[in-house]
Amino acid sequence: MKLSSKLKNTCFFNHREGGVLKDELLRVICRNKINLENLNLFLDNFSNKLDLPITENGVLVLTKKISLSFKKMEPWFELINRDQILTPIFLENQKINYFDFNLSNLSFFYVRPKKLNFINYLKLLYSEILFTLVRNWERFKQC
Repeated sequence: MKLSSKLKNTCFFNHREGGVLKDELLRVICRNKINLENLNLFLDNFSNKLDLPITENGVLVLTKKISLSFKKMEPWFELINRDQILTPIFLENQKINYFDFNLSNLSFFYVRPKKLNFINYLKLLYSEILFTLVRNWERFKQC
């Protein structure tokens, strides 16, 4: 990505489902992606940080300045294994920028669902048609 070489600070996408850390934690609990013991340990240590903003972590630009923050995050990642929950806490004191575009804009990105069931195959088909239209819009306008 040519844009990344011009960035001076850490840069993330806005989280596609929105909200704050508390909202993401609730989603992780509902989706059964954290065990109860680790959740309790997490809440014992970070319950005062549940209003921090969250980021989308599939695509990000990092700088060397934050390497210490990631070192501090490593032991927690072994327990929690959810970067969306840990990133706001361990990068809380870092300068974070957000890309102007987001993962919902198909003209920039193609995002494949993690689970391929019938509904997601239909979504993929729909996305592929939209993506093709966006990519070839000038050709379609000439028809």
